Formats: sequence, C-alpha cells, structure tokens
Amino acid sequence: MFKEKKPHQVMEEKQKSKTAEGGAAPAAKKKKTYTPFPPAQQPSKIDLQLESGEYFLSERERKAKKMAEKAKKSAEKTEEKRVKREMEFLPPSVLAAAQGTSSSESKPAKKDGNDNEKADVNRLVSKFAKSGKKRKPTFEDNTASFQSDSDPGVLFSSTKKEKKSKKAKK
Repeated sequence: MFKEKKPHQVMEEKQKSKTAEGGAAPAAKKKKTYTPFPPAQQPSKIDLQLESGEYFLSERERKAKKMAEKAKKSAEKTEEKRVKREMEFLPPSVLAAAQGTSSSESKPAKKDGNDNEKADVNRLVSKFAKSGKKRKPTFEDNTASFQSDSDPGVLFSSTKKEKKSKKAKK
C-alpha cells in the first residue's frame, strides 16, 4: 500500500534532491551568543520627565512649553519655505554662485519650457484666428470699455439701484 509522508520528510527529500542536482544547500544560520542577562530596561515616560524636570511642571506650563516648541519648529519651516520661494526670483548668475553650479546647467530646461509655452500660445492664437468665430469678450476688454466711460480709478461704480433703473428704462 501507499504510505503517506510527513511534512518534515517531504522537506528533507527536497533538500537532498537540490544538493544532488548541484543546487546550493540552504544557508546555515549563525547562532547568536547566549547572554544570561536581559538587555537594560528602557526608561519609562515618567523617568524621562524626571530627568528633564518636566515632571514637576504644572499642566499649564507643560502645554506652554510644547506650544513654544511647535511655534519654533513652524517658524523654522516657514523661513525655509520663504527662502526657497525667494530663490526662484534670483537671477541665474546669483543662483549659480549660491549653489556652486553653472547657470548653463540649470536653466536650459526652463528656457525650453518657456519656448514650448510660447509656441503653444501662438499655435492656439492662429487656430482661433483661422476659425473666424467671434470670441467672447474678455475681462480686460470689459474693463477697458468701462473705464473709458467712468472714472479711471473706479472699475465698477454702479450700484444695484442704478442697474435696476437702467433696466426699467429699457
């Protein structure tokens, strides 16, 4: 009759077949050295508070200290972001001196992007010019005509009452 094999016997046969075929035997694990003493205990939250002196502070003082730390961190982050934003507005020669790279390495990608954008805009303008359709009036067109009629310092001086009275007259 057919005798069933136990899982560990199947694994042993697989390992023997692999080594017989020339395959690598499973890597032998290095045994760790036995230390009879456990590792040192990690300090608890209270222990850390005792060491820093925070344990003896009142709840209000603890919260104030945490808020001050958060404010300090956020101020540092905002300063970093502000400097990063300002770097975008510096000329390439100053950027090259600050970063230690030549301006020819960092700027061509932006120049190509601007050329592509200009080409896209020109292509779209010519496309709409060919179509011959009337375009919708833009905000600038409206403000230009409106400014010629009224005070140049005020864009939209008419009130609701004036608009209603104009509608009623029509």
